[in-house]
Amino acid sequence: MGEGGQSYREAVEAARRVYDKQVAKLEEIDDKAMRTARTGILVMGFIAAALTNAGADAVSSLPNTAAIAGGLGTAAVVASSFVSIGIYTMTEYPFEIQGRHIDAADDTPPEEWLSTALDRLKDSSIELAGEIKRNAEYLEMAQLFLLLGIIFLVYSSSVTILRRSYGIVLGIQPLSFLIGAGAALLGQVLYNFLQ
Repeated sequence: MGEGGQSYREAVEAARRVYDKQVAKLEEIDDKAMRTARTGILVMGFIAAALTNAGADAVSSLPNTAAIAGGLGTAAVVASSFVSIGIYTMTEYPFEIQGRHIDAADDTPPEEWLSTALDRLKDSSIELAGEIKRNAEYLEMAQLFLLLGIIFLVYSSSVTILRRSYGIVLGIQPLSFLIGAGAALLGQVLYNFLQ
């Protein structure tokens, strides 16, 4: 193999290292998505256990602000879990060099085969970059949903405890602030996502 063949070999090895790093990054995003989904499912389990333990009239006896915040929090946690599971389920790994390409190496001149392999790695790397960007954005959204859900649930629990244990009644202002802040954060993430 000539000097050109050696250059192709080095380029293929470099492209393969880039591809492998991208695959590792995509696997890391998938792992974080599943951790986010597991956390959301655990939180939903706690919600179900609390409601079951509290009895049939548990929600109707809540202060209105607590019921609204609890409903928003639960919806956000459910959305987080669905988005996280969707990230993991829909991830696609492009195949850069398949078995038939390896088998063709025996019948193809080395420089030509290396050139083809390099092209396949480039194409796969471009596909992976798009997949990484898309999944990272969805993961950001899922984690924001989870965070907002937990904040709303903590607020709901706090309002209920303050009212039932100490007789302190919070007005609608703190909930309005939370809803506004949550909407602003979610709007920013969606704006970035759609760009």
